[in-house]
Amino acid sequence: MKHIVFVLESYPPETSATVTCVKNIIDMIKMKDEYKITCICGTNGQSTIDNVDGVQIYRIHHKSYSYRVNKDQNRFIKQMRIYAHFVHSVFVLPFFPNVELAFSEKIYKILNKINKKSNIDCVIASFRPFATMAGMIKFKKKYKDVKTIAYFLDIMRGANPPKGMNKEKYIKFSEERERKNFCFFNAIIMPEASKYIYNTAEYINYGSKIYYCNFPVLIPKANGNLSKEIAKTKMIAVFAGTTDSQFRNPEIAMQIFEKINSMGIDIQFHIYGKSNMIQLLSKFQSDYPDAFHYYGLVNKEKADSALNQAAFVVNIGNNVAGMVPSKTFEIMNLKKSIIHFTEGKADSSAKYIEDYPDSVIIDVNDNIDDSARRLMEFINGKHVTVTNELLLDKFYSATPDAVVELIQKIVE
Repeated sequence: MKHIVFVLESYPPETSATVTCVKNIIDMIKMKDEYKITCICGTNGQSTIDNVDGVQIYRIHHKSYSYRVNKDQNRFIKQMRIYAHFVHSVFVLPFFPNVELAFSEKIYKILNKINKKSNIDCVIASFRPFATMAGMIKFKKKYKDVKTIAYFLDIMRGANPPKGMNKEKYIKFSEERERKNFCFFNAIIMPEASKYIYNTAEYINYGSKIYYCNFPVLIPKANGNLSKEIAKTKMIAVFAGTTDSQFRNPEIAMQIFEKINSMGIDIQFHIYGKSNMIQLLSKFQSDYPDAFHYYGLVNKEKADSALNQAAFVVNIGNNVAGMVPSKTFEIMNLKKSIIHFTEGKADSSAKYIEDYPDSVIIDVNDNIDDSARRLMEFINGKHVTVTNELLLDKFYSATPDAVVELIQKIVE
């Protein structure tokens, strides 16, 4: 029996997009008798060893910078923490992309502890953070026969550059550090949309070990799309996910929904999730209560319930090339009508939405009146039925099965 250890940022009940993806893979692998699965993860709580659905979980006390900042209510303390983080970033820059040295060291020590109890055959570390991979790399240097898989659910160049470094320099810096670390991995799994980055001369020495898959969140259910009848009462369109003024900005989408509402379409746009645009979202809600409502950060159950009850599901593409939000595939499980807002060429998710038969893509750079008319036509038009067979045919690479098949190939 092969022993596989997964290393990631956290694990249920703590969750994130990365956690959802890895948990889906673990659930699929568990169904196969030839693998023993162990997990190492960070936690906002105390360090513990517990068991979740038959998987032993080693939790390491680790509060990320974003978690601490979001918890700070006192503005002075928050500003001091931001300043301290900047100072810390300067000191750890030589170790980039591993900016959480203590966390990676704890991961390394637990890998050693697990290996002494039961020999490890393969370690799979997911990014981000890179500390998970740094701990795996140190373990690989000691146990060269253990296979290592770097699972990138995000690309390094997609993050904000450190203070004082422009984006172009940051991309070059990231490429140099990636190539330095890639030699320690037996295999590298990248998002499919990033192929144009890594299938190039700069990464030619690693081409044979780089594989591509989409996020393993497409798990079609039999109860999706029960009805295509659009309600005659107020319709709700829902976006559930992070909004960001730089990477995923909903402002134009909000304006378009307000426009069609004023033109007689009785529809309200709801947003669930954290945001760095709360002031703008709250003001828009106050100014246009019939067209928009912002609920803020809610638990997954509430967000899923809102999506299930929505007449339309909204998706907002990233403006960072090579990055596709996992939500793009996750909402397809609902088999509902999808309204996708794109910023153009940099949006890598638009090509997948194009293949989804009941969707419309609105470019936020177009004239708002034209976009509103196009959205009205879609809302009032005929909506097609989306089947499980169609989803699996077009988007199989976004299923847990596809990623597990790839992992099995590498491990064996």
